[in-house]
Amino acid sequence: MERLVKCLSQAHHIERIPRRMQPCRRPVLLILADRSEHLVPYWRDQEALIEQLAHEAPHNSLRLAPVHETRDPPRVDEPGAASALPSGSLVLLLGDLGCLRGRDRMRERQWLAYARHLRQAGVTPLALLPCAPRRCPATLRQAWKALPWEQPRAKTTPASSSPSTSPLEQLLPLLAAAIRLEPGFVRAARYLLPEGRRDAGLESDVWQHPHICSTHSDAASWDPTQLNRWRARFDVLDPPTRERLLTLQKTWRMHLPGEIWFEELLSLPPSTRQLEAVRADASLAEHFYIQLSAEARSEDAAALSKGAPSWYQRSRRRLSDHAYNGQVGQALHQLTAHWDPEDPEYRDKPGYDPRYGRSNPQEEWRCAVRQIGPHLNVSRERVAVSSGSPLGELHTGNGEIKVERYDKRPLGFWENGAPPPPWATDWGWDVYGAWVEFAIEDKTGQPVTQRMRWIEPGRFWMGSPVGEPERRNNEGPRHEVTIQEGFWLFETACTQALWEAVTGENPSRFQGPERPVEQVSWNQVQGFIETINARLPGLALSLPSEAQWEYACRAGSDTAFSFGETITPEQVNYAGNHQGTVPVKALPPNGWGLYQMHGNVDEWVQDAWHSTYKGAPKDGSAWESAESGALRVIRGGGWSSAARFCRSAYRDRDRPDDRSSNLGFRCARVQVRESGTPEAERVELARPGPRSGSGRGEMAPSRAAGQGHVKPQLLRLDIAASDSAELPDASGLEIRSDREVLRLQRCAKPAWASAMGRDRFGLWAEIPIEPVSPNKAPQAVPENVSKPVIQRLRWIPPGRFLMGSPEDEPGRWGTEGPQHSVTVGQGFWLFDTPCTQALWVALGLENPSRFQDPALPVEQVSWDEVQQEFLPALNERIPGFILPSEAQWEYACRAGSDTAFSFGETITPEQANYGRSQKETIPVKALAPNGWGLYQMHGNVDEWVQDAWHGTYEGAPKDGSAWESAEPGASRVIRGGSWDVTAGSCRSAFRLRYGPGRRYNNLGFRCARVQVL
Repeated sequence: MERLVKCLSQAHHIERIPRRMQPCRRPVLLILADRSEHLVPYWRDQEALIEQLAHEAPHNSLRLAPVHETRDPPRVDEPGAASALPSGSLVLLLGDLGCLRGRDRMRERQWLAYARHLRQAGVTPLALLPCAPRRCPATLRQAWKALPWEQPRAKTTPASSSPSTSPLEQLLPLLAAAIRLEPGFVRAARYLLPEGRRDAGLESDVWQHPHICSTHSDAASWDPTQLNRWRARFDVLDPPTRERLLTLQKTWRMHLPGEIWFEELLSLPPSTRQLEAVRADASLAEHFYIQLSAEARSEDAAALSKGAPSWYQRSRRRLSDHAYNGQVGQALHQLTAHWDPEDPEYRDKPGYDPRYGRSNPQEEWRCAVRQIGPHLNVSRERVAVSSGSPLGELHTGNGEIKVERYDKRPLGFWENGAPPPPWATDWGWDVYGAWVEFAIEDKTGQPVTQRMRWIEPGRFWMGSPVGEPERRNNEGPRHEVTIQEGFWLFETACTQALWEAVTGENPSRFQGPERPVEQVSWNQVQGFIETINARLPGLALSLPSEAQWEYACRAGSDTAFSFGETITPEQVNYAGNHQGTVPVKALPPNGWGLYQMHGNVDEWVQDAWHSTYKGAPKDGSAWESAESGALRVIRGGGWSSAARFCRSAYRDRDRPDDRSSNLGFRCARVQVRESGTPEAERVELARPGPRSGSGRGEMAPSRAAGQGHVKPQLLRLDIAASDSAELPDASGLEIRSDREVLRLQRCAKPAWASAMGRDRFGLWAEIPIEPVSPNKAPQAVPENVSKPVIQRLRWIPPGRFLMGSPEDEPGRWGTEGPQHSVTVGQGFWLFDTPCTQALWVALGLENPSRFQDPALPVEQVSWDEVQQEFLPALNERIPGFILPSEAQWEYACRAGSDTAFSFGETITPEQANYGRSQKETIPVKALAPNGWGLYQMHGNVDEWVQDAWHGTYEGAPKDGSAWESAEPGASRVIRGGSWDVTAGSCRSAFRLRYGPGRRYNNLGFRCARVQVL
């Protein structure tokens, strides 16, 4: 205006009216992009939306301001605050208003305050939430006008899973087969969840889960220490679900290095690797690792990438135990031993064998294996171990000794992954162990399914202790029973549904298909079993024996009940608390997964009634009776029984034709190898461990991959001269080094022995020989041998030793070489003394000895007389005795030593009877034994062995067997020296020969017996 007045006052011509620029306050769109770490899965969504809005919005109408969870929401005095925005503007928040990180009231107040300030300035706040609005507090939703980023479908269906399982708990197992979790992959997996459980906020929940250790925007990764527990959840998903997931996962691996996909495939269980979607790729993955191992250990290793070892070390720590099966597992162990031998964990992986570790071919340690109480001790040679008893010897080149269970029985289909028998409809593992199901059609054609539990072999105390409250005399005497064969057992009493499907009728008082059938007699049960076995060939059901029933009922407990010393109505249906029977799974199972072994209904077993356990079988078999119509045993108590009648040890009887509403049954199946199924090789399986009263672990292993296996223990003699492992409760042990394998088998007292035990020298057994005179008239037996003669035998464990003498041994003869390694592969029993005159005479043989006394060794006996008179007489009483081979004799004489004598390089008269120091033989136990408890292997009398004479060891057997000769009447070997020879002739390696018919007063023998298990 001033300029216009000035122009007019000066009479200037006005060509145009002057203008002054004024600021324009048009509304704008302010985008707040929340770049918090827990929103990483949505970052690319934010970027895509911002790019699209920038393309669509008018020029200069779009502004962008990032926010972060570690900062407060934008304040009013900051750029982009409400005071800087024209009225009518819009603030669009791409974030969660903090609601996905849990309730934070301070942050809520800050966001509310900011929203109110925006509204006061005429600005509209809008929040685009990456989750369902219900996860955001109502006050925030209203203040910010919250909208869901992902619109739900118009119609949703309820989730198919249990309401107790959260959507996140459903989603994480779907992701567990992957080691990389790209945001897009997580989203695609989320879409596989049932409708109604696919909230987009689950993606943030995954990123924040404590088992996710990296949250990079490209891909998150699992915590390696937690990944296997989620993999176990993936392994039990149904095959179609696993196949869909793996197909999706493969798509996301297309643009990545193949090693990532191979690592993920190798961590899958073998059954999953056989799915059609990944079978070919899994084979490539195995080949890749096998080839990598071979190249790394070859002369061409320099051609590999320099980063390969460090990548492999990271990869190996993520691999699951499933990767260590078969040939690829061996390749992995060998590769780790080559690239990362100092890692203390790699030897703990399944299938590790000491042969895979580094070994020095030029070095070998001889190790003594001993039992010290409940522990197995392995010590390098020359390490003094003053306690325990010897079990054997082992040689190693790298000091690694693996100790694990060894079971000679063939594995069942549920253990080795073989196809199940035709009668089985399903099978698997859970927290209680192995199970199998069969089904039989009812009259409507619908299948009725029955599950059975695998009851592993073991030992338990049957009956009740004298001090147990409410005990009855027929529950004793308490005795140990060995269940030698595992068996299947119905996990519930037989249901009315199953009985009716088999027989076509239901006799029960308390009707209900899931209730136990009752009012069935023992005779009717036998008919039921015959019918169902005919309809399902190979099923071979029977009633359990009384011992099998109690063993399963106790489930490892030794209390009055499997639940403890008392029970409650919440555990057992007894004393009329439920006014009748209840469904067979209405109450909790015992520690082995068996329902209602206490209460509900009494249960028939196979055994005939005996009023006490005197004379009862100790092998778990049924105790029958020759009496026609004998009473039959019932166990467990019923719905109307008092608590004392439901104890594990309680037993009663009934006539086989009696029926009662309190009386039912469950069936057993003794396991035998299925016909037509080849004997499976033993493979390393990840089965559950041994049962305990509380079940087995928290995760169910995959089908056919189940552990069980007690975890092997690795002893490290490369870092310590002696190491110990806890002895597992197993029928056998396998002790493996990089050079050889020692197998030990647990055995009960053999039938031929009157006693058996273990002391500091090892295992011993005794045989009693009732004496007879030469004319078989007992009254003619000399008075001093009229009682049974007890001969003790020592168990000589298998092992390897150097037979013969080294060339520099003083007094050595040329016949003692060449020194050579002999492997005694089969343990054997050996008389702990030379045969005494008492034993010789007790068998009815004339005493030929010069020095007469029952406690002295028999002498003046020829090899022929031992073979033709003594051994036949002994074997007629107790079969199996022979003379030891020369190798067996020297191995036992040395007792682990490699010196001239088992006592050292020299001997004294206090250790051996030699050099006429006593001028005659002495009692067989007059001097100290060697390290294996064998008396007078040096001196007193020379001893015949089985072998024919050969001038040297050239061509001698190396397996410990006797070396015979085709020459008739060949000379026979004698060993050990005697009372009338020099010390040099008593050395461990000294050997001599005599004709088989020769007899001398310095010549005796001792017998061996090969153990037959």
